[in-house]
Amino acid sequence: GKEAKTHLVNKKWFVENYEGVKDGSIVVNVEKGQSVYVFNVKDSVVQIKGKAAVIQLDKVVKSGVVWEHSIGAVEVVNSERIQLQGNAPSYNLDNTSGATLFLTQENFESQVVTSNATEVNIVVNQEEGDPHETPIPSQFVTTYNKDSKKWETTHVEHVGA
Repeated sequence: GKEAKTHLVNKKWFVENYEGVKDGSIVVNVEKGQSVYVFNVKDSVVQIKGKAAVIQLDKVVKSGVVWEHSIGAVEVVNSERIQLQGNAPSYNLDNTSGATLFLTQENFESQVVTSNATEVNIVVNQEEGDPHETPIPSQFVTTYNKDSKKWETTHVEHVGA
């Protein structure tokens, strides 16, 4: 396979080709204005310390990414079975299945944008009691509203939610 490495090019950190590294050794220390691109990482845990400009995940599988703060959006594409924890104004998940976002009350101003994403859950740790889990709908139904004369889309409620 390709060499596993973490390296800085201009202002972008590349974290690439790790597999089975869960011992806390994948750590990126970002400085102001630097972004992080996590690519082709499997069965591993990535820690990002400091304030990142943007965080991008591409082809991340069965892995966790933990960061302190992202000034811009956290973008996830082509990934599956991932766990994300950290502060960001927006979490954008595209073509991703099985993502859990561990958020806190600091994230209540944030938005989560999903496209072709399935099995996405938001888990918020409460100050008291069990964490509160919210599944994000991945199915939508579009029907014609005769009153407004427009097609309108609503999400399909999860059974048993």
